[in-house]
Amino acid sequence: MPNILVLTLPPEHIKAAGPTDPLSAIIPLPISVEAQQPIGIYVEEGKEIPDEFRSAVKWQLPAGITAREVAGEGMALSQGEYPMLTALKKGFVSATEKKLKVAGIYEVTRDINSRTGGVETAGSVLVHGSLSQGVTIISGGDVEVRGLIDDANITAAGSIVAKGGFSGGEKGKLAAGKDLYCQFVQQGTLEAHGNIVVDGSIMNANILCGKKLVVRGNGFLVGGKVIAREGVEVNRIGSEAAVVTELEVGGNPFQLIAIEEANDSVQKLEKELATVAGMAQHVSKQLGGMVRFDASDLPTSLFTAAEAMRQQGPSLSDDKKEDLNKFGSSIMSYMKVQSRLEQERKELAGAAGEDTGGFYAKAKVTVAKIAHPGTIIKMATAVLRLDREQERVSFYYKPASGDEKYAEIGMGYI
Repeated sequence: MPNILVLTLPPEHIKAAGPTDPLSAIIPLPISVEAQQPIGIYVEEGKEIPDEFRSAVKWQLPAGITAREVAGEGMALSQGEYPMLTALKKGFVSATEKKLKVAGIYEVTRDINSRTGGVETAGSVLVHGSLSQGVTIISGGDVEVRGLIDDANITAAGSIVAKGGFSGGEKGKLAAGKDLYCQFVQQGTLEAHGNIVVDGSIMNANILCGKKLVVRGNGFLVGGKVIAREGVEVNRIGSEAAVVTELEVGGNPFQLIAIEEANDSVQKLEKELATVAGMAQHVSKQLGGMVRFDASDLPTSLFTAAEAMRQQGPSLSDDKKEDLNKFGSSIMSYMKVQSRLEQERKELAGAAGEDTGGFYAKAKVTVAKIAHPGTIIKMATAVLRLDREQERVSFYYKPASGDEKYAEIGMGYI
């Protein structure tokens, strides 16, 4: 038997693979370990594997590779008949083709796709490869991805660095509790409570930025919608084709979205409530006044239906009985929808009344080259729709004063 590494890590985290496959195929994603935790034992050629390890996953060392070369950073190799690889510190075991190491962060040396699965960890994450469609990373720290992020999702309590760019597709989203950096952005959603910096261009994306959005160099911003509290700095906005590109600055983006979502929910529930009420009233007419729908006194409406069934049930036709049951069900549905509506209205009032520092009047949109027609800029109640090109311009908020009844968006050339 050739030189063998017998892995002692939890089997549920190890993938089944051939003994001559690379280590990264057996350990595709990092595994959490404690200090001094055994990772594997080294069995030299010609020796028998101890009985307690016979069912464990085994990896055959390539020719010319020693056990000491396999034990990388953060690992120790003991002496003895069966040398053991152990973790020197608490962290995560990750694998390359021929080497293991223990790092303080969740480090992935390959691409992450639907076969490897997603990531959820309290620590920071470093991915040397790419993320494929549908993959999710949830991190309690920072996340850095060095390859392309393709229609995947990342949520990080800290910052996000997307060195290979972000192609969001329809559902891809990057959400950072702090800052966010991206090489380029194409579709998808970016959210950051801090600053967002993009080196390339942003096309058809939705962006929520708690501080400032900066598109560096010759990058441009076209299509989609941006809400950035402290403003936007960009080389070019829109396109010669007058693609609609919306920018809203000065307000808290997360509060604005929360208000918008709560308001949509309220409107939908109000329509649903009206539909249920109409159904109950229709059934009441079908019953010829036997019961009455009263939205201000639903318990009584429900009680009268129960009493009608109790007193007249034996003499009612099957159709009438069915209508009474429908009436009772409509009342119950109305009560449930009404309760949900009251809760949504409370949430809407809470979001609208939340203290977020108010409107940031110093917010600006600065365009180093050209702002094309089709660009829409909003600051508080003021809205500006560009109908012609503006070059080297800064847009700022002009509050109502004197004879001016309404706030406006001013333009200054740079």
